[in-house]
Amino acid sequence: MLRFIGEVAVWTGLVLLIALGVAVVARYALRRSGGVTPIAGWLAFGGALALAGLSDRLGLAQPVVIDVGRREVPVLWAIAGAVLGTAWAWRAQRTREK
Repeated sequence: MLRFIGEVAVWTGLVLLIALGVAVVARYALRRSGGVTPIAGWLAFGGALALAGLSDRLGLAQPVVIDVGRREVPVLWAIAGAVLGTAWAWRAQRTREK
């Protein structure tokens, strides 16, 4: 049981690092257009978790993975989810500013 909890914690931590990396890059890349709000990091994490989990459940191709015990972290799907979450936060901010 402890091994499972450790694997889940490591899996979630890796997804969190991927999402925060995407959010930081987006913050600097979009700073001329007003940047993104701090909530973008949380939305990036949520998007990364959602797509990483769904890719496994739906049996989607996972070309780049990191093995964590019996689980795999689908890196490209986590990045795609983080980008979608960050884009959603940026779009919501732009709409609110108008």
